[in-house]
Amino acid sequence: MDDTQEVVKGEIWAITVREGNLLSVFHVLESTCEVIGREGNAPQLGIYPSCLRSDWSEYILSHTGASMESRSLILEHFRWTNHEEYDRGISRHWLRRISGEGDVGMCKKAVAERYVMACVVANR
Repeated sequence: MDDTQEVVKGEIWAITVREGNLLSVFHVLESTCEVIGREGNAPQLGIYPSCLRSDWSEYILSHTGASMESRSLILEHFRWTNHEEYDRGISRHWLRRISGEGDVGMCKKAVAERYVMACVVANR
C-alpha cells in the first residue's frame, strides 16, 4: 500500500511506494517536490540517492515533533556573501518592488523561494 506522511511540518514528506514485495520510502521537499533521499529494499533507481545524507537526517531529527514557534525553516538557514543586495538569494530590490502587489506579490515571492531552494538542493 502506498502512503504519505509529513515528516517535518511544511517542509519534508515521506512517500512510501510498494512495488510487489519491494518497499521504498522517498523523502521529498514540499516546496520543490524534489527527492532528497530514498530508503528501502527496492533496487537503486539511479537518479535518487540511496539514503538520506547525514545533514538531512540531522535536520529531520532536530525538527521532528518541534512546535512551529521553536524551530526555523530550512530557508531561514540560507546565507549569502552579498547580504546587502540579496535576502536568502532573492534580490532585495525585487522584493521591495513586489511587496506592494498584495497576493500576487506573495505568490511571486513563494515561487522565488522555491527556485532558490531547488538550486541549493541540487548542490551536493
